[in-house]
Amino acid sequence: MTFIPICLLLSVIVYVARSDDIKCPVQFCKCTNFEAICSGKYLTYILRLPRNIRKVTFLNGNIRTLSGGKITNLTFNVIEILRFINNNIVRLETDAFSTFMTIKALTISSEPALLAKDVMNVLNNMKTEHLKSLNISDNNWGYLPNDMFKSIKRIEFTILT
Repeated sequence: MTFIPICLLLSVIVYVARSDDIKCPVQFCKCTNFEAICSGKYLTYILRLPRNIRKVTFLNGNIRTLSGGKITNLTFNVIEILRFINNNIVRLETDAFSTFMTIKALTISSEPALLAKDVMNVLNNMKTEHLKSLNISDNNWGYLPNDMFKSIKRIEFTILT
């Protein structure tokens, strides 16, 4: 009778050990020790990355929408720096970054179809106590909402153009 629970336990241990064995998705990304840069017009979703990755850049992709569900693959990492640059993002849902507790630097840049209001809602819904740098440049916004930065307390600089 104890044989079955022991087999189940061993299966779980093997599964957890294998989940750490994620390789860099080389068709879209270049990974170094702690950084991944993922790019290309066929990049349409957030990829699962090796567990040691802390800094992620998505560049020149076609991601379109970011939400908590669509960004789940990054929750396996402790993300400190997260950058989205020129990915044709048109929608940023309020929960997109709500599970990330350790982001120190966030870039959402060159996303002209993205509304400033969507970025404001994301910022106001995420844990920002560690956020020190925010780059929201080259988004072609005509104005910023009044409460754009109300949740950000200790930011060092913000780049707006």
